[in-house]
Amino acid sequence: YQRRVRGLAETSMAMEALFDSSEEGRLAKAMGLSKQDLMMIFNEFDTDGSGSIDQNEVGALLAAIGRPMNDKAVLDVVKKMDKDQDGLVDFGEFCSFILSDTSPGDSLCAPSQYSVIEAQTYEYDYDLSEEENYEKEQKFYDELEVANQMRYEAWDRAADEHEDRDMLRFKLMTPLIIRKLRAAYEQAVAKPGFRSSNSLTVQVGQPVEQGSLRFCIGDAASREYSSYDPPKNSKAALVVDFALRPDYCNESLTQALELMDQMWKEYLEPHLPKVNKLSREVRNTGMFVGKPYDSHRFQVVQEEGVDLLRLIVFSGFDAAAFGKKAGEESDEFESALSDLIPKGSIKLSGLSLDALLTSATKLRDLLQFKLEVDCSWSVSFIKAHFGVACMVQRLRAAIKGYGCGDEFSAPACNFGFNLFQAQKSLLYLQFKDPVTFAKEMMAEVGVPLFIKAMTESDELRAIMKDGAVPPQEVLEDVIDKLFDLSGESLGSLREHLLNDINFTKYNGKTDDWEHGNFKWILARKLRIQQAMEECDKEDGHPMAKMFASLFKLYGLGHSLLKGVNSALLVGGSTQNGFTFSGLDFMDLLPSLDDLLEAKTLEDDTTWVEMYARNFMGDDSKGTPDPEFMSKLKAETGEIAEVLKAAWPLRDCFDMDTVNQMSDGEVARAEEEAKKFFDL
Repeated sequence: YQRRVRGLAETSMAMEALFDSSEEGRLAKAMGLSKQDLMMIFNEFDTDGSGSIDQNEVGALLAAIGRPMNDKAVLDVVKKMDKDQDGLVDFGEFCSFILSDTSPGDSLCAPSQYSVIEAQTYEYDYDLSEEENYEKEQKFYDELEVANQMRYEAWDRAADEHEDRDMLRFKLMTPLIIRKLRAAYEQAVAKPGFRSSNSLTVQVGQPVEQGSLRFCIGDAASREYSSYDPPKNSKAALVVDFALRPDYCNESLTQALELMDQMWKEYLEPHLPKVNKLSREVRNTGMFVGKPYDSHRFQVVQEEGVDLLRLIVFSGFDAAAFGKKAGEESDEFESALSDLIPKGSIKLSGLSLDALLTSATKLRDLLQFKLEVDCSWSVSFIKAHFGVACMVQRLRAAIKGYGCGDEFSAPACNFGFNLFQAQKSLLYLQFKDPVTFAKEMMAEVGVPLFIKAMTESDELRAIMKDGAVPPQEVLEDVIDKLFDLSGESLGSLREHLLNDINFTKYNGKTDDWEHGNFKWILARKLRIQQAMEECDKEDGHPMAKMFASLFKLYGLGHSLLKGVNSALLVGGSTQNGFTFSGLDFMDLLPSLDDLLEAKTLEDDTTWVEMYARNFMGDDSKGTPDPEFMSKLKAETGEIAEVLKAAWPLRDCFDMDTVNQMSDGEVARAEEEAKKFFDL
């Protein structure tokens, strides 16, 4: 018995040595693979343990790794592997196929079965008449085009075939990659090592938290997963909370939910079988106790006095179960793996979209913010992923024929991983507020540059009084007034940009140019009206009907929602994703009615052009509406304060020279500014 054991051991060692000395062994070693790794992949095919793979076994595994093929395609794959053409693939032939050292250009460099006409230009035949030469030339170029087209098609087929082969070879490695990653997780859990932590705070000014945006990974869940009443085979859920308007209409909400349900059944539900189709190896990882998509539901909830429309999408995905040992308690492994997974958050506070465009909050306050970054990580977790990533990179490089990558980087990084234990850091950066920074830059950079430009420019000296320098206190007052602009002024500017700037677009149907504002051009680009009209037809285009449904849903959403409060992936006791505060964005977007009511204008004349023409004494395009101008004057009160603060800067200029150079237009502009802004 001992002699037989020794004999088997010696035979195994001889086989190992023989494999290591072969070309396949050399390539396997370069990829970081052992004979046992390749044997494991081979055994995935060889389900009956016969030591060879037949056509049925190849077809079964191809389907399992997500590459189902018909019998003819499977037979083609077997033929590529089966060198001795006996209808079966043994271990050596399998290794040759997996490890073959081919370059992606090989198939492209091979001579094509289609010849290409060597001469690329027609050579004039002086023995023929002009008409005969013309006919011969036409025939020549027709043949040339056909021949080259066939050549290009052959190249494309060869490239596609090579790409398919590379993808197949890499997919065959998938079971090995999953097992390697599983083993790396198990090793990391067994030797977790120390955790590192880092904290970075960047603060500009002294911000008041009017709003915030926060992204988190591995946060403690704000509520238990079971509180969402999950279905039986689900382990995770995507939870999105939409903030409802205080005066939202229940009837509109019901319409929106019915429309979403209809769109779900018509456009998304038919694709669920593909979404829920998992390969055998992915199922064997233990990460899916159910389907990737299980179910979803909408519900109205109230949190902290705010009504929310909550979307919950349930899934059978369980990331913490990946790499769990057979028979090991789930909670024990999940807890150990959870301690290894990096955790962190990024929070930006101080900003508020509502304050930015609608409130009386000053620009000086809106531009102050605070950025907080916190993270906690384990070097053993990173080392586990790095090792598998290096192996995958070597596999891809070898399969693609690009060599086996940098053989020094992995040992060097492993040296660092083994030497390193942990690291902790706390970094706090405080910056001046924007107003103070702007004043100092104006005094130390702006004014000196102006003085230098005045000494070097004859044109500037001609309009400046001798020795005149803009007073620092006046410049600081201008800066103060600029930063005193409020969200209301910025919101008014936004409205004028949307409504009072016209665009021109050519209409091919009427063979004429059409004019309209930003909302009009947006509606034209999205083809909203055409989609709505097509939707009303029984035989309307399906794609147009789908877009019409999306537009209707957007219209309902605009009337119901203020914005998004959070979008979190919740599983077990942790959550990942975004939380928002004070970032209600829906009012910043035009409503569907605004887009549909945007009309084509008779011409592209705006109130700006009318005002400018009237200023020059030309009323051929009409005059701005007095009621509109009165409203505009009220909206620009804060801008008038900026102009009043800057008015003393006129004393630095020789106004007589300026007026003379502008033919009196500057003087007329001064009078108009005094009248409009009450200077």
